[in-house]
Amino acid sequence: MTPSVFPSCSSGAEHASVSEVYRSYGISDYERLRTTIFTRIATESEAGLLLLRPGQSVPVVQKIDVDPQGKPIGFSEAVWAGARVQFTNGDDHLASVTAERTKDV
Repeated sequence: MTPSVFPSCSSGAEHASVSEVYRSYGISDYERLRTTIFTRIATESEAGLLLLRPGQSVPVVQKIDVDPQGKPIGFSEAVWAGARVQFTNGDDHLASVTAERTKDV
């Protein structure tokens, strides 16, 4: 969360979703400006939390949300254990293919 937009919000942990956090601050609509996905070597702390061996790479997902006027209102970065995650982006008509693939992950 952007501190200047959400000064009293520490983590949003009391809300079920980012959309819920935004609504609690009077932002009823927002847009995902950008999602960036890349890999890098896990930090020592990340490797420990994700049960990885030192030197393993992790996929990183960064996102930026903006309000209807284009003002940035949120940034997040999530790190995943690559061998235990699958990302799907696109139409739901492929849901059955995705469901089959998750059995392999």
